[in-house]
Amino acid sequence: NSEYKVIKKESIRVLYGEIKDCWKISAKSIFELGECYLEYWFNEELGFVKFEYTNYGKQKLMIELQSVENK
Repeated sequence: NSEYKVIKKESIRVLYGEIKDCWKISAKSIFELGECYLEYWFNEELGFVKFEYTNYGKQKLMIELQSVENK
């Protein structure tokens, strides 16, 4: 069972630099082993720019945009 909420639109700082107008989304999943939490930020131009995930064992994984390459 998962629940997602759009929290707000905000500017954030990641390795890439400051990114304006990101949608912050929060998610909570409940299953037989426990609960997991995810917060992520989405920018309409760059896509997903940051993830902060906490699993049922309280281990954390963070991913953020570092660079953009145009090929």
